[in-house]
Amino acid sequence: FNFSNGSQPVRNIASAQAYVDALPWAATSPGITLAAGDGAYDSSHETAVGEIPTSHLTPGRHFVYVQATDTDGHAGTPNAVFFDVNGPTDRIFADGFEGAR
Repeated sequence: FNFSNGSQPVRNIASAQAYVDALPWAATSPGITLAAGDGAYDSSHETAVGEIPTSHLTPGRHFVYVQATDTDGHAGTPNAVFFDVNGPTDRIFADGFEGAR
């Protein structure tokens, strides 16, 4: 990234949502609200945490998009990860989207 032509304003993150098997802009539900890892969305760099239920998902490959919104209401670029569900009791563990179980 280069600031030689000026700089972009950076806003604090206000919220984050997860969308399972749906693109954030095409989702029919509002998504799953994620909490700030440190307890408050009050910075331009945050870790989002939350639980994504998998009991209603069929076995196989699925994906989750996570998208943050800033304090001006602008949605950021979504990040995605694929995960596999083997059965109704599977749990997803992801730290920075490094992996799923």
